[in-house]
Amino acid sequence: MQERFLSYIKQENLFGLEDKLLCAVSGGIDSMVLLHLLTHHHFNIGVAHINHHKRGKESDLDEVLVSAYCKEHGLPFYQYSLPIPEKKGNFQKYARTQRYEWLRTVAKENNYRYILTAHHLDDVLETMLMNQMRGSGLHGLLSLKAKNLDIRRPLLCFDKQEIVDYARLYNVPYREDSSNLQNDYERNKVRNLLIPLMHQVDERSVKGLYHSLEILRKEATILDKLKQEWKSKYSLETSASTTINLKDLKLESQHDYILYSVLFDFGFNSTQCEEMLNSIQIGAFWKSENYMAVMKDGQLSLHSSSHVEKINQQIPLDGRYIIDNKILDIRLLDKKENLESDGSIYVAFDRFPFPLKIRNKEDGDSFRPSGMQGKSQSLKKFMNGLKLDRIEKTQILLLCNDKEICAVIPYRVSENYLVNEKREFVLKIKLSFMSS
Repeated sequence: MQERFLSYIKQENLFGLEDKLLCAVSGGIDSMVLLHLLTHHHFNIGVAHINHHKRGKESDLDEVLVSAYCKEHGLPFYQYSLPIPEKKGNFQKYARTQRYEWLRTVAKENNYRYILTAHHLDDVLETMLMNQMRGSGLHGLLSLKAKNLDIRRPLLCFDKQEIVDYARLYNVPYREDSSNLQNDYERNKVRNLLIPLMHQVDERSVKGLYHSLEILRKEATILDKLKQEWKSKYSLETSASTTINLKDLKLESQHDYILYSVLFDFGFNSTQCEEMLNSIQIGAFWKSENYMAVMKDGQLSLHSSSHVEKINQQIPLDGRYIIDNKILDIRLLDKKENLESDGSIYVAFDRFPFPLKIRNKEDGDSFRPSGMQGKSQSLKKFMNGLKLDRIEKTQILLLCNDKEICAVIPYRVSENYLVNEKREFVLKIKLSFMSS
């Protein structure tokens, strides 16, 4: 098993001895075997343990085991106590999200290149069956991959029995999770009821499914190449968003499958894709776990739905400022310069304008939009008047002085800061987005 372990890592190009690796270890047999293999072969690892506090003292003893193993082998140990969720709901989904967020935080703060998990072939089979029952497409059946962004799964070439045999052979310490024997969750039902039943019906069924998986993986490789061609043809990607041209895509004979294959990576399901293709409502809105999609003028605009970072950028002088994924070119013009129609906005002041600041919108914001004879309007009403979709609203930046909003970038200047002959100082402001 040790030779196969190293061979699989090399075959899949997962990581090398020079890489700094963060291994997620629960204390169960799978992750402890992975930890044993990694330490035996002297990989550069740290260990991350999450205490879910779902099994009382049992959970604490899991932590004790992992901590003691790390101390014995001189390994960095990171521990996280999962907060009790405020709302009742899908605990498994909540815990998974929290786990990966914390693991990525630890990896970033401590310069680990990859995060390792102990998923194995049986996990792949369980996931395949669960997704098949939900009507998932090909990529849903193959969702557990050896490499997925910063995640690496070096045990995917082994089944559960091989892991059990290895633990016995090398006396690997581990703890049994009693909750795995309870059929409270869908995965446990598949593991404890469905797969044993399949084995009873036909002893070859499990191996047959493994063989089918390998065939599907090869077919998926071919489809991935086609998907990249479809992406290039029908979508435009920037660091700010991805826009899909549905008008042209609908001309394809298999447009429903093409859209689903492209949007699968964004977490959207086939039902949502069907709704998108049939929707003619401007501003129609869909959400996946990490993205939101908005319909506008026959195009689908995709944007990360993660929390918008609060922006409060000081502008001491003119120059180029990079804010989030946006580039603001702010230039103090010479009096003799002409105002160009190049998408810039011009903001004028009676006195030297700096310092200024750029911030994002806040509840209760209002200003005096040019063209309204000095009348004040709430920012919310102003954005609705422009018919901005939810994504465009998150892109708005406000130029402010110590008194008020001077301009809503890139849409409108305040009436109080319009260019006229009497005003001495004029700022030219141009907004662009960083390319991906």
